Parts: sequence; structure tokens; C-alpha cells
Amino acid sequence: MNLKATILAAGVGRRLGELGRRQPKGLIEFGGEPIVYRSIRLLQEAGIGDISIVVGHKADMYERAMESFPSVRLLYNREYSSGGSTGSLALAAEWAGSDLIVLDSDIIYGFESIPVLIGSKEANAVLVSGLTGAGDEVWVYGDTGRVEKICKTRDAKAKPIGEFVGISKLGREILAKIPAASVGLEAPQTLEYESFISEHCRDYPVEICLVEDLIWGEIDDHAQLARVRNNVFPRLQATEKEVWGQPSD
Repeated sequence: MNLKATILAAGVGRRLGELGRRQPKGLIEFGGEPIVYRSIRLLQEAGIGDISIVVGHKADMYERAMESFPSVRLLYNREYSSGGSTGSLALAAEWAGSDLIVLDSDIIYGFESIPVLIGSKEANAVLVSGLTGAGDEVWVYGDTGRVEKICKTRDAKAKPIGEFVGISKLGREILAKIPAASVGLEAPQTLEYESFISEHCRDYPVEICLVEDLIWGEIDDHAQLARVRNNVFPRLQATEKEVWGQPSD
């Protein structure tokens, strides 16, 4: 499988206050396991061995954490405090030189998520869930199974297909459209990568991989953190115990 994966983990979790300043969101633990460990484990279980993490804020903490995964490559976004996630994506694309599974670092999700994207026959695809009501949603709009736009502003005239989960598959052609400045050599690129996908989806079709009942959560603020701790993670544990017979704690 000529497919690599990257986890975008450079940003500062400002809305988490002191917790976000103290540690990267990807190192928040659930059930004794940091979120990023879970993503690495699920990627490896899906057959993806070439994995990178784009780091910035508290990069030294990732250096220590990745001693448990020596094969994972760390990429350093020096412009993390002033740029958007497209800058991190540019570094990952340069590293990969191939099609790429892209994950946010601050999400926790069901084990079926990555295989759904791998199973897509299209070069570009995004994982989309049903409506969660979790707040701060990123909406996906489209028709005939293709993305028309991805945005944080709800369109009053159209019904969204669902919510952008933060896991995508991007082919080499669309990745080549990332502006050169995104690499951080000159001006930082402030565009968030989901907006980059939205901008280019007409020229490079992006499949909507809808999992209506996907169990998942993002951790941007304390309310979302509480939702994941009290609702999402216990449901994931119960589901995995049912499927694999794993202990629930």
C-alpha cells in the first residue's frame, strides 16, 4: 500500500487555557493512553506503517512521547504560532511524496474510521459523521457523494451532509496545490487545511465518506473535553469491548 499518514499536532490549544499551554492536545490521555498513541495504533492496525507527526507547540513533549514509537517521524513547523494547519500539511506532503492520510491530533474516534477512507477508490476523500451537536462544528456540503464546500459557517440555504471529522485522504495532485509559502520558508500560510480542501474540491473531486453513526469527538475547549470524557470515550470503550472482547478499562 503506497499510503502514508500524518498527524497535524503543531497548534496551541488556546481555548483549553492552562491545560492547552501546558501540553499539546494530542497528549491528553483517555484510559491511560494519549490521543496520539491511539491514532498511531489505529493507523498501524489499518496497515499504515509510514507515519509522521507535525509538531510545534511543546515539541519536546512529543519527542519524549515518541520514544514509544521510534519509527514515527517528527516534522517541525517553526511557524506554528502564527500560521494555519495548511503549513503543517505542506511539511507532511513534502515528507510523504505520496498520497496521504491526514488526521487532526485532537480527535478521538471509532476504529472503523481509517479503513473507511482507505477503502475509498478516489484519490481524495474526507470522513464525515452525522450531526453531533457538540459545538464548533465544521460543516460539509455536497451532492452525489462529492464535497462542494467545507466551512464553519452554517449555510442557511442548504442542508449539510454532516460534520467534518478531521480525517482525510489526499492525493498527490491536490497536495501539490499547497502554496510554496506554506512550507514556512517565507511567509506563514494562515489557511486551515479543511479550507484548502474546500477551495480545490472542484478541480480535484473529494469523495464524502459518510458514517452517520460514527462515535467521535474533538477537543478544542473544556466543554468538548468533558463531552469526550463523559460520553464519547465510554461509548468507544464499550463498542471495542463488544467487537474485540477488550476490557473496558
